[in-house]
Amino acid sequence: MRIIAWILLFVLLSECAFSQLEISNGVTLPATDTLRVFIVFAEIDFSDGKCPENLPDNINGSWPKNADGKTLVPDDADSYFDFELKPGQKPKAYITDYYFQSSFGSYVLLGDYYPKVLTFPCSKIKIGDDGLSLVIEALNKEPETDSTLFSFHELPLKSFDSWSISPQGVTKLKKSDGSIDLLYIIWRNNRFIGSKNTKDNSGYGVSQTKGSAFKNMKGVNNRSSFNSGSSGFHGRFITIAEHLHAIFGGNQWHTAGGRGLHTFMFTPHSYGLTGQYFATMQAPCAWDRWMMNWKNPDKKMLISATDTSGKEINTETISINDNPDGGLFVLRDFMTYGDAIRIKLPHINWEKSGDVKNQYLWLENRRMNTNLDQWYTEECADNNNGAYPNGTPGMYAYIQVGKDLKSGGNEIYSTNPPEANALASFLFPFSAEGNFDFFYCWNNIQDGDYGLCGNWGNENIPVNKKKSAPNPFTGFSDLYDYVDSNNDGLLYSGDDVQPGLSDQIGDSIYHNYNQSGDWQDAFCKATSNTMLSISTNPAPVPVYTLSANYETKSIYLKKGAPESYENRTIWLNGLSVEILKENIFGHGEILLKIRWNNYDVSNDVRWCGNIVLSPNDFDLGKPSLILKKGKKITIDRGLSPQISKPIEKDASGRWIYTDTTTFTALDGAYIKMEQNAKIEIDNLSKFILKKGSKFEMGKKSKLIIYGNSSFIIEEGAVIVKNKKSRIIFKK
Repeated sequence: MRIIAWILLFVLLSECAFSQLEISNGVTLPATDTLRVFIVFAEIDFSDGKCPENLPDNINGSWPKNADGKTLVPDDADSYFDFELKPGQKPKAYITDYYFQSSFGSYVLLGDYYPKVLTFPCSKIKIGDDGLSLVIEALNKEPETDSTLFSFHELPLKSFDSWSISPQGVTKLKKSDGSIDLLYIIWRNNRFIGSKNTKDNSGYGVSQTKGSAFKNMKGVNNRSSFNSGSSGFHGRFITIAEHLHAIFGGNQWHTAGGRGLHTFMFTPHSYGLTGQYFATMQAPCAWDRWMMNWKNPDKKMLISATDTSGKEINTETISINDNPDGGLFVLRDFMTYGDAIRIKLPHINWEKSGDVKNQYLWLENRRMNTNLDQWYTEECADNNNGAYPNGTPGMYAYIQVGKDLKSGGNEIYSTNPPEANALASFLFPFSAEGNFDFFYCWNNIQDGDYGLCGNWGNENIPVNKKKSAPNPFTGFSDLYDYVDSNNDGLLYSGDDVQPGLSDQIGDSIYHNYNQSGDWQDAFCKATSNTMLSISTNPAPVPVYTLSANYETKSIYLKKGAPESYENRTIWLNGLSVEILKENIFGHGEILLKIRWNNYDVSNDVRWCGNIVLSPNDFDLGKPSLILKKGKKITIDRGLSPQISKPIEKDASGRWIYTDTTTFTALDGAYIKMEQNAKIEIDNLSKFILKKGSKFEMGKKSKLIIYGNSSFIIEEGAVIVKNKKSRIIFKK
């Protein structure tokens, strides 16, 4: 019998090991159906003087107290979760409502709390301990009954046991197992949770545990332990931020900050369910719903838009191979309908571990008409003098890097950097305002002032946007910005003077927290930015990646050079997205035209980085880049940091963290310059025509090579000149 039992166990484990895992099944808890959280509020009493290393209370926890000075649960304790939800009833509490809206009602996260605050003397606290054992020991001594405890709304402990433990990625078993499904320990002032200086609004995310038995329960299957000294908005924020680990996974699923190894050198300020402190808003994004399979029940498809007649169209992956003709698409409000478009950027095709990771352009129409669609700091953001207090309704765009394996084996949860799903901060925001090499006003550094909205005591450097140089490929936006502020030749080394908190316009300084979003981020007529193409800023091309660890303040480089999975190439393409009409059906809908053959450069542009031009994707005899009549391309060196070590100083004495620019026309690529068009190559840039490429110069067009820049023509490249076109070398 024992042999048979072992065989059965081996079969079960083998089936688990080799079965298809799904991210949408959740990690330690389900991401669909109903789950109820048991909350315990706790605090540390520092007055006994026996704290680890004699450290004082450094968290300003502002929970109420009664007349006897005893701490009470936060005033807004009932605003976290609904304790029950009847069929057809809409949630009232923030977090229940948040997941309910995000999942179209398929994920109902309920919760209730123990009505007393548990207080522990400092002498019982250990550095790095989550406090679970202390809490269980204390609850076991609570005198309500010998057999159970009751939550504030008189739910017994068994009401918090509906699920059994299942491996990550496996369908969860909805069956009571005698243990609490999930315990939240919310602290007022525990500086010792993760280290000896754990800050407010931080702690441990949801993870499985082996909590010991208490009352009539066998233990606790999952726990999260974190500080929420100020409760309120910050309490809701940290609760959502830590719960993501129960359904997505570990730190590699953080976006916009947090622990873990990240995709980009600096923190992109994106938004979404996995967003952390640098998120612009907490609203879910289309990637969240796609990864979790949260589908609008009124739609047939998970990710879709409609045609002009209102018929649903699958837009989960629009690609040049599967959708070469592009087409017309209508996007309705994302939060209401779930409409979105996901476009695979060409020329990157991941196949195996170590390959450059796929990149996708996501498009959403956000009307800013729900309680979730609003900037975190709407009171501090530039909202166009109050015209857009929650942000501008319009099309919002971001790039997804990797994180595209929804199912498979254990590799879908791998933290090994070369793996497709490994790195955090994988969503890169596109602001319609554009990308720039910012002009920092070093002679006007602002002191930290807690009284200034958007300053919050941070010393900061204003940006003069009028003097900033456009850099659509490798430049910074309000939502992605970092600078070697102390100019010591080291990134993440004493760079305490922050950008993104103030603008200089003329002689005036405006303290707008642009890092958290402003009214110019949306693509719409109101911002005068209604198109994305190689002719616009920003442009729908792959973005650079270079992994970093924000906590240890280091760029991830093994041999001093980017790893094989890092994208360090700007692949030009003919993709364009154009807003043709807004409010097409009278409810804020946006009509988009998507093309793959828009190779026109119809604006003056400045291009920086390692830029590569491929042949025309549809006809090798046609151009893959057409510089329109009278327009100019400047091939220049970028000034926004893109490498980890500086090479030299600029004219003002500040370190430059960029390579020089190289533009390469590959075999079969065809560049056409129309009449009076101009290409300028400057600042040590290289313009290379590979064998088999073609360069055609129209009437009165000019190619100007400045200083030590280079124009390299390989044998077999073809140059077709008009009699009145000129190639000029200038010193």
